[in-house]
Amino acid sequence: MTEELLPSVVDHYRSGYRSKGMAASVVYPGIVDLLDALGDAGVLRAVATSKPEPIARELLQIQGLTGYFEAICGANPDESAPHEGKAAIVSAALSALQASIPTGGVLDAAMVGDRFFDVDGGRANGVPCVGVSWGYARDGELEAAGAVAVVHDADDLRRVLDELTTDETKEAH
Repeated sequence: MTEELLPSVVDHYRSGYRSKGMAASVVYPGIVDLLDALGDAGVLRAVATSKPEPIARELLQIQGLTGYFEAICGANPDESAPHEGKAAIVSAALSALQASIPTGGVLDAAMVGDRFFDVDGGRANGVPCVGVSWGYARDGELEAAGAVAVVHDADDLRRVLDELTTDETKEAH
């Protein structure tokens, strides 16, 4: 493929993704219940994705997930601009969440992701990352990147998030 063809190939892919792919995607089992439980516990939730932000918002809307998140942050929709990287996207999500906390409050955060980019983005912002095995990472990728744990289902994820919160709370006292 030539450099000149790239924009039309991306447009063709995105068109198919929007018309069929988004609606055909399925939320992983247990995730909606986990998001509900986290919200009921007063946990603020954000999305920090490398997808262009408008596409991320559209996908979350189609899946009925938009209302679960206090912040949705993604890559610049102008893909001709240099990609700012996952660290910048995670930073934007953390800033948005911090703005939701009363003055003087401290944001206690964890990143959940399926690729080494997520682990790197969390680390760059001083946030531990829990890897999920149901994503796109190759075997061992998340561990090698430094994920604090790799989980295999939503129940496992909830347990690790609870442990992180408990551990951080203990360290703070």
